[in-house]
Amino acid sequence: METKKIYKFIILMGFVSLFGDTLEEGTKGIAGPYLYSLGASLFIVSFTAGLGEFLGYALRFISGYFSDKYKTYWIFTFIGYGLMASIPFLALVDRWDIAVLFILLERIGKGIRSSAKDAIISFASSNIGRGLGFGIHEAFDKLGSIIGPLIFLASFGLTGSYKTGFLVMLIPFILLMTCLILAYKILPNPSVMEKPQDRQYDSKILYMYMLFSFFAIVSFPQYPVISYHLKMHNIFNEQTIVLLYTIAMVFDLIFSLLVGRFYDKWKFKVLFLVPISTFLLPIFAFQDSKFLAGLGIVLYGFIMAFHESVMRAAIADLTSISKRGTVYGLFNLIFGVGYLLGSIFIGYLYNFGYFYIMIFALLSQILSMYFLIKLNHRYQI
Repeated sequence: METKKIYKFIILMGFVSLFGDTLEEGTKGIAGPYLYSLGASLFIVSFTAGLGEFLGYALRFISGYFSDKYKTYWIFTFIGYGLMASIPFLALVDRWDIAVLFILLERIGKGIRSSAKDAIISFASSNIGRGLGFGIHEAFDKLGSIIGPLIFLASFGLTGSYKTGFLVMLIPFILLMTCLILAYKILPNPSVMEKPQDRQYDSKILYMYMLFSFFAIVSFPQYPVISYHLKMHNIFNEQTIVLLYTIAMVFDLIFSLLVGRFYDKWKFKVLFLVPISTFLLPIFAFQDSKFLAGLGIVLYGFIMAFHESVMRAAIADLTSISKRGTVYGLFNLIFGVGYLLGSIFIGYLYNFGYFYIMIFALLSQILSMYFLIKLNHRYQI
């Protein structure tokens, strides 16, 4: 397949991700108030959010394994994205228990599609540079996360109705499925795009990469934690905090394209920026200075660009074609566990003071750097 068609396919999959994130991010922030309006308790809202994230990550390993075994990458991708129809269907719901079911179906859909979709993109981008391929995909993804909340807020602001906001999301869902069908027609058998390599894959290198990823992620503070600090210390008001998240996503979009190119040129050496910047993030984010908090927001977007683009692209350079979906599933599972444990540790240590978060970040990033050094030493391009 000529390069022009490969780029066309990558861009179409980018639009799939754009419209998907428009749906997901456009309604995620309003899910809690919507369930409250239907009579759900705080426990139900919290339990739904936790269960949804668990299902979204745990299912990636299972779907990745079966997509490899039966070469059904597109089937899992179509089913996963198809379940996003549950979001506009929320417009028809008047009971909180049914709304919870639809919210969980969307999370289940993400778990079903993610590993297979990552494998497809890794196959397609093997000839143009996986860093670039995943970077383009992440840039479209973040554009959707910026547009989605704005669309929902505009429709909600005009009508004052949750149902109208959910119903409007039918438009990006239709566009998503249309782009997905067009992408499938271009590349119905994605694994043939990647030529089998003579190099033997070293499982020890893969384990080192997984350990590097886990320790890099575990002290990365999530935005709700950062925003909690900003609000509690009256550094910024609520509107500014929401705006800062949008700014972080803009930087994520820009950096995704840049670091993707850097990865294609320097491979794993560029990943040394991850533990360094992750250690610096809490130094900036948990201060009482608006200037330092602003730098922290930029750094947050920079790190997210690595998490969602080159750290995923690197998996393809460490695994054979036959195991690609399975390893992406394992990688996503480690990401989920790292995020969960990190949130628990940072939330607990925050009560004792900023210094303890710094020590936690330092120790985890030293371990991350250690495994990355060993990985670069063993990896042969």
